[in-house]
Amino acid sequence: MTKNEISNILNLLGKSICLAHDYYSIYESMYNAFKTRSEEMNISPGFFNVTKMAIRQALCIETSKIFDTDERTYSLHNIMNLCSKHFPETRSDIEILYKKEIEIEKHINNIKNARNKYFAHNDKRIENFPNYLADNAVSMIEFKGVLNYIVEVYNVLSKHLENPWFFIPRNINDLTKMLNKLHNSKE
Repeated sequence: MTKNEISNILNLLGKSICLAHDYYSIYESMYNAFKTRSEEMNISPGFFNVTKMAIRQALCIETSKIFDTDERTYSLHNIMNLCSKHFPETRSDIEILYKKEIEIEKHINNIKNARNKYFAHNDKRIENFPNYLADNAVSMIEFKGVLNYIVEVYNVLSKHLENPWFFIPRNINDLTKMLNKLHNSKE
């Protein structure tokens, strides 16, 4: 495979990376707003609670897709393996990235398990879902670490592939704008 072919595959994965990062940013905004903007959030608490949980679910599913191990998918590991196979000069950086992944492997597995056993399926082997989620929860800080790792891999591979696209997180501040309008409309 050529650099251009692998770069195109990486850019397809990049769309999932951007989406996962956007989900995280919105979820984090909502999580923080429940603490600091409860008056505005309580105008429609059902909407905000359901939306927050739907975004958390989408975040778990999208992040799990990025770490999929099926060879038929465009996943982070499959693209790293393609680069390593076709471009030996990438191997040392990829080896370093895999070592970094070991540090967050538990969090990645918890995200994938939440997707597989709770969000995408009602796994009957889990008798108590709330306890399962509590025991295998991934904190916002841990989620951020996983997403930072994904972005780092994307940017390192982009550099090696001479891919002009580098991941730059978008600033999702729609929630703040909406809550400000709600606040101002009450006055």
